[in-house]
Amino acid sequence: MKELSSSRRRSQASTEKSLRFGLGEFENIDQDGTRSSLQDLRSLFLSIASRAKPELASDLEELLGVYSQIPLFCYPGDKKRRNTRNGGKRYAWSSHCRPKWTDIESAWQDYSSSATSNSSQPHFELRFDDYYDVQDRNGVWLVTFNMPAHTDPKIQQFILRVFDWSKKYGLNATWCRQFAYETLDLWSQSETYRKARFWWYTTAYVSSSQFGAHDKFVQLMRTFEPLPQEFVFKWTTLFPVQGFRGKEKNFITEKFREELDMFLDRCEQQAEQANLVRSVRKHTREHLRWLADFQVKQMGYKEICEAGRSLGGLSNQPRSYLNDDTKTVRQAINKLANVLELPLRAEPRKPGRRRKR
Repeated sequence: MKELSSSRRRSQASTEKSLRFGLGEFENIDQDGTRSSLQDLRSLFLSIASRAKPELASDLEELLGVYSQIPLFCYPGDKKRRNTRNGGKRYAWSSHCRPKWTDIESAWQDYSSSATSNSSQPHFELRFDDYYDVQDRNGVWLVTFNMPAHTDPKIQQFILRVFDWSKKYGLNATWCRQFAYETLDLWSQSETYRKARFWWYTTAYVSSSQFGAHDKFVQLMRTFEPLPQEFVFKWTTLFPVQGFRGKEKNFITEKFREELDMFLDRCEQQAEQANLVRSVRKHTREHLRWLADFQVKQMGYKEICEAGRSLGGLSNQPRSYLNDDTKTVRQAINKLANVLELPLRAEPRKPGRRRKR
């Protein structure tokens, strides 16, 4: 009976299509060590977590008030930029003149570590040398050095609240706070994306659409540098004076497929030789829900199993088989958290192999 239950789960998992992320089968790893497919997976996880626990997004939305008042972070935070309707200008500013969250967090960690050993530590100052000259209404981007540090007290207030938010919902990872930082920028520009609770990880291009100045068009920009590959198939035949249509069609189709597979294999080998990596895809939406329930909603494994059984996601066998389902959920959560690089909460027990007694 137990073997029947396990085989039923395996057959159900095999019929559920794995989610595909990124732009293609292979992808580049960027300078920060991340890749678009992983970021897409993270974005989907946060979206699912927001639906599982709506307070996750609503609490982040409350930070918009502070974020929009910091000129270093938010484009219209400076009065001289607010009348600029050029979406390209704002995108250029956000891409080049706005500090990355990794730089902000690194500076904050240095400040926090020194503050614990020095009670007379001054107010937090963010040193950021990329400077956007707003004396002219149009603005000019300059690269300078030894610029005065930014001492706006709202910066420290914002950073503290972002950290509090990430810890409150079990998202205590740099990439989670980066998503919050970039998502706030997107939400500050697009009410549609804010209401949809859409999460994003990099600067988005937002401009007025062709239908009216009040309609916003959002283009989620990301780099993509394809290498053109030409596939040509040729075949010589004496049909119809020799051979019959059905057999000839099957024979040519088989030869075409053989050459096509060889061509695709060569393309993948070239990608591997160029140090590209396979994009993330071997995770189901159900596993994302399990992780959101465990990490954000702080549900226990048995509770997640019971919820899955009631929804038909796990075997509806008697309770004696619940331990086997718990192991399945625990292992899936552990594997997905490792891929996302999300530290799991310690209670009630960190997912993984149980200790032998």
